[in-house]
Amino acid sequence: MGFADISITELAADYQVSPEEVTRLCSKLGIPYRSTATRLSLEDAKTIILALTTSGDDKAPQS
Repeated sequence: MGFADISITELAADYQVSPEEVTRLCSKLGIPYRSTATRLSLEDAKTIILALTTSGDDKAPQS
C-alpha cells in the first residue's frame, strides 16, 4: 500500500474543510488514524477525497 504523503490536516486545507470533518469521515469510513498529523495511505486519501467531493455536491465532476 502506497502513501499519498499527505496528512489529515493538509488534506483538510486542500479541500477547505476542518481537520475535524476529515477525522469524522475517517471514523465513519473505518480509516485508522492517531491524530490530524497522521499520514494517509493513497487508497485512504482517495476514499476521503471522493467522500468530500460527492457528499451532496451536485456539481461534482462525473467520471
